[in-house]
Amino acid sequence: MKTKLVGALLGACLVAVPATAATEVAIVEGSFYTPDALNFLNTLPDVNATAIQSYTADSLQAYDFVMHYGNSFFDPAALDAYVFGGGNLIATPWMMWNNYWHDWAASPVDYVHSFANHSAPLDSSVSDPNDPYLAGVAFNNGDLVGYEGTSTPRQGAVTPAWWHSDGSVLLSYMDYGQGRSFYVNLQYITSDTDIAMNYEWGRTLLANIVTVPSPASLTLLAMGVLVRRRRR
Repeated sequence: MKTKLVGALLGACLVAVPATAATEVAIVEGSFYTPDALNFLNTLPDVNATAIQSYTADSLQAYDFVMHYGNSFFDPAALDAYVFGGGNLIATPWMMWNNYWHDWAASPVDYVHSFANHSAPLDSSVSDPNDPYLAGVAFNNGDLVGYEGTSTPRQGAVTPAWWHSDGSVLLSYMDYGQGRSFYVNLQYITSDTDIAMNYEWGRTLLANIVTVPSPASLTLLAMGVLVRRRRR
């Protein structure tokens, strides 16, 4: 009975809760920047992407997601505070190779034997095809893309996809404080590498990350439905 009630509430929250404001995404730009990811995100319904050159923990509060690569301005303390306070970080190469992001608690990866591979045939291994962020993602092994590795996920992180060739994380994410931190080990931005934006699977994966509600968001929506029902 409880299971049916929870399912009904979650279903109701999706249709009964008024639409919220657009999802705001910041993309940190720097050397070798390409606008492909930004332009794509701006084609998604209710998503607004903006390029930024630098940031502070306070300035990041304006954004629901921050997408970061490793050839740009980098302030790990600001990113840590942003995620802990409720933000969502999408870290991509060369965040480990150049910036040692794995040394920070907000990273879902805690070890990287770093190397930078500018163009490698995709060799993916999916360990959880039912992961919500992989919905509709049809990895096409052999497509050329840049990545970094070898990497190990932090204890407690969810890792539904791997680089089969060397055991590196391909997608890993975890909750940190009130926010969520993603590591997508695929180049999306840098002009001197092959990028996942060239492929349908890469675009679908990025779209999922910024549009699939987190469990915490669904819980808050369901609670909102309960509150309204109790007030009637």
